[in-house]
Amino acid sequence: MRVWLAEVTEGTPSPLEDHDELRWVALDPGELNALAWIPADLPIVGALLETAARP
Repeated sequence: MRVWLAEVTEGTPSPLEDHDELRWVALDPGELNALAWIPADLPIVGALLETAARP
């Protein structure tokens, strides 16, 4: 899986056909860890939080 950090500059994002929901969340460990991730995504979430914590 590839993770991209992006900023929406126009339009309204919507989920693709493979997913039921699209939600913007803060890069906050409490908020991200409260979501129902599948086990295969947990290392990605951890790496994202680690990257976001770097100065």
